[in-house]
Amino acid sequence: MLSIIVLIMIISIFFVYNIVKNRELSSFQKEATSITESDIKKEIKSSEKTNTNQVDNTIKWRIKIPKLKMDVQIREGTTQPILKVGVGHFENTSKWNGNVGLAGHNRGYKCDFFRDIHKLELDDIIIYLSGKKERKYRVTMNKVIKETNWKYLEDTEDNRITLITCESNKREYRRCIQAIEIK
Repeated sequence: MLSIIVLIMIISIFFVYNIVKNRELSSFQKEATSITESDIKKEIKSSEKTNTNQVDNTIKWRIKIPKLKMDVQIREGTTQPILKVGVGHFENTSKWNGNVGLAGHNRGYKCDFFRDIHKLELDDIIIYLSGKKERKYRVTMNKVIKETNWKYLEDTEDNRITLITCESNKREYRRCIQAIEIK
């Protein structure tokens, strides 16, 4: 019973933190109400093509990991509808300078874009595209963290990218990959 209360308190604190940090309604939240079930089905079909290397290069917000032969679109937010069609961006992290935080599924869905990120090793390359800009990052960390450990998504002075996904058969843990910009 105490662990449930503690969990509820942690979730509440995180929720309040996000409200305070993001005082205005995010563009995703404004857009989310207009997303229909047919839109999601179209995106899932599109993402299935992406998984078979038929990439839609017209979408300019993407993550590429050459070692994993991964090239996936990024969308704002980390809700289930978003993660079913692409990699999600943690809204309280940067989109360019500082720490870019991304989430994705790794199993259980046809959209398990992060299924192999556990295979990333030090010095592997991650490419991040935002609009017409591109950054390359070198992996510096691949570890398992507690699901309540949000410190890896905090702002940073250097440019880095943080990828987070579930850890297989360990409900209270997450896989966390960090990579630093290559200068």
